[in-house]
Amino acid sequence: MKELKEKRDYKLTEFVEENGDHVFRIYANDIYYDNKLGVGDGELGFRKIDSTLVWDEVRHGWTFEFHNYRPFLPEYADEWFEYRDLYKNKDQTTRFRPVCEHVQGVLVESIPGLTDQNAVVYEDAFGAGIDLIIKFTFRKMIKLVRVRDPFKPDTNTNFDFEMELPQGKELIIENERAKIGSDSYTYISFARAWDSGVDGENSGMKCELMPTEFTNENGKLILRKTLLHSFTKDSIGDVFTDATFTYNENKDTYYGTSFTTGGAPDSEELWYGGWGDHYYAFVEWDLTSLPSGGNIKSAKIALYVNSVPTNNPNLRYYRVTSSWTEAGVTSTTNPSFNGTQFATPANTMTVGYDLTIISGQVRDWRNGVHSNFGLTIRDTANSDARGAYASSDNVNSGKHPYIEVVKALRGTRSSMSRIGT
Repeated sequence: MKELKEKRDYKLTEFVEENGDHVFRIYANDIYYDNKLGVGDGELGFRKIDSTLVWDEVRHGWTFEFHNYRPFLPEYADEWFEYRDLYKNKDQTTRFRPVCEHVQGVLVESIPGLTDQNAVVYEDAFGAGIDLIIKFTFRKMIKLVRVRDPFKPDTNTNFDFEMELPQGKELIIENERAKIGSDSYTYISFARAWDSGVDGENSGMKCELMPTEFTNENGKLILRKTLLHSFTKDSIGDVFTDATFTYNENKDTYYGTSFTTGGAPDSEELWYGGWGDHYYAFVEWDLTSLPSGGNIKSAKIALYVNSVPTNNPNLRYYRVTSSWTEAGVTSTTNPSFNGTQFATPANTMTVGYDLTIISGQVRDWRNGVHSNFGLTIRDTANSDARGAYASSDNVNSGKHPYIEVVKALRGTRSSMSRIGT
């Protein structure tokens, strides 16, 4: 099976088999960026994403180029940060400046328990024991405040960021997120707080939505997120609170019924099963990039088992029947679904891709029989049975969720001209 490199799209990889059938992998997230600025070797078109930070000697800060957005992280915490959104027809830059101390950032390769990818840490930026961290998932930039365990405040605590919007763009406030733009948008999800937690039968990671507001103070736009004392006083270990920048509306997330009740839109995993409680995951694939014409011979979901449960949770897939956003899925606000399962995962007890045939459901989505709002993953056994699939935010794109569709297109498309690597 050989890739047709010239057929790549943001979420799509196309292959051709020896018998002439075409195989399409449609990801739940973007796995390529459009190199419309000709960075790197100058070759245009869709290229593999790389979010390795490099030092900009001219501007004195960190950035990367090989993505659908370009960040700038200054050397010092109280200087201007940038998020340049280059997705599709956009080229708009949002700037923010933390109201904090003048502390120097340090580039780290990873932070155990927090990220396996490079990040910049501004230690004590908001006072003793309270750090500013800029970290990245595969598709998002996350402004993170870390409150180290011995330094938890005994009152509500505000963290302020002065913001500058792109020229001529407006700020629109929605449920659990804001968006910046006019006809296409940059998104900022409202803050969540979570603690270090402990995996086990009687405890887990707390995760709750925190108050987030945009205010105008002395002619300045301020993003303010509040860390509530009611959360920190019962927390375990370090506490984190975030605000996330992203350039599109890719969709996969989960929530828990006892822990992580505020949802986990930025998690690198999609938890399922539970320890007497439940974790429910949601994934949606945009099938509009799938070419028309030809018959769908087969289709399957590929979800990567990243963490194996002790006991089998006996998962089921159900069709979601209402629209949703990543930031909006919590234990109290989540989309409806059809109560009849349409598939049973083939394997949830071995690390690696779990491949499940869903040909009929993909045909129904593609042909408009059912509106495509994705699926929800739900257990039927939750006794010491919590596991996890890798999400679209996982730093390893080789683990991302995708749907693979095989179509008979012989004679309907041009032959392969380049083989991708």
